[in-house]
Amino acid sequence: MELMNELLDFIHGHLYKHIVLIAVCITMTIIAMTIDLITGIQKAKQRGEATTSTGLKKTATKARKYFTPFFTLCCIDILCSVVIPLPAFSMLWTAYCIFCEFISVREKSW
Repeated sequence: MELMNELLDFIHGHLYKHIVLIAVCITMTIIAMTIDLITGIQKAKQRGEATTSTGLKKTATKARKYFTPFFTLCCIDILCSVVIPLPAFSMLWTAYCIFCEFISVREKSW
């Protein structure tokens, strides 16, 4: 019984914070990708270009490129939750993805 209480304390103490921060990282990445998609559509309309499914599929490809390594890093963060109090790898990957999206939006604005 005591082992079960220790396990529940561990899950509540460490993994809960990890799961919340990972959810925040996913949300921030999706928001950044949505902003990039919207600015891309607006720029295409300004240029008079058609917004085809081919252009929109690039967003899905980008999501796959972002989230495949992200979920791998999430698993590593969960395994390292005993040692590292935050999901550091997931947070660093999210920062990289948001930076890439920022550069993409900035390029479209020029």
